[in-house]
Amino acid sequence: TALSHAASSNDDWLSLADELNPGSYLSVPLIVQGRPIGALTVASRRGGRQYSDEDVEVVQDIARRAAAAIEAARLFQFAQKERRRAEEANRAKD
Repeated sequence: TALSHAASSNDDWLSLADELNPGSYLSVPLIVQGRPIGALTVASRRGGRQYSDEDVEVVQDIARRAAAAIEAARLFQFAQKERRRAEEANRAKD
C-alpha cells in the first residue's frame, strides 16, 4: 500500500500494514533533538475517517511524550553503561 511504502521499509511493518488494510491513518514523527527517530501511526479500518485538528493535536502530544520517554530510556542506559565502565576502570587500578 502507499501507506506502508511511504512510512517504512521494514518488512515486518509492511506486512502488518497490508494485513490491517487501514481505511485511513494519521502518522506523526517522533522527534528527539530535532531528529526523527520514528513515527507514531494511528489507523482506522473504517474508510473515509476524517481526523480532526483535535485528533492531530492529541496524537502529536502523545508522540512528543513517547519520544521524550524513548530518549530518557536511551540516556539512562548510556549512564548505566558509563557507570559500569568507570567502576571497572577503578577496580583495574587496584
